[in-house]
Amino acid sequence: MDWLTISKVGASCIVIAGGVWGVLKGFFSLYHAVRDTKNTVHILATNHLPHLSDAIDKQSVALSDIRSEVKVVQNRLADHVTRFEDTKKFVDKINESLITSAINSIKEK
Repeated sequence: MDWLTISKVGASCIVIAGGVWGVLKGFFSLYHAVRDTKNTVHILATNHLPHLSDAIDKQSVALSDIRSEVKVVQNRLADHVTRFEDTKKFVDKINESLITSAINSIKEK
């Protein structure tokens, strides 16, 4: 064998080894990325999701308390509106009575 053939075979082996190295490096980096993502999801599922679930439950209780208090305020406001309308009608009647009385007293003089 001459040196040209040996150099071509050597270069081919180096190129093939480089290609295999690149493919393996890409595969292992992808494997590590998937493994890290899986670990992150596992940590979230075991550590954070129970805390988030408890927080959501507490907030739902608080929101239901607020909802019931808003209903009480709505009922009170409706009562005040009704009282205001009744007062307005009564004041209108008093105004009509005063105006009628004033007109009648002017007519009598």
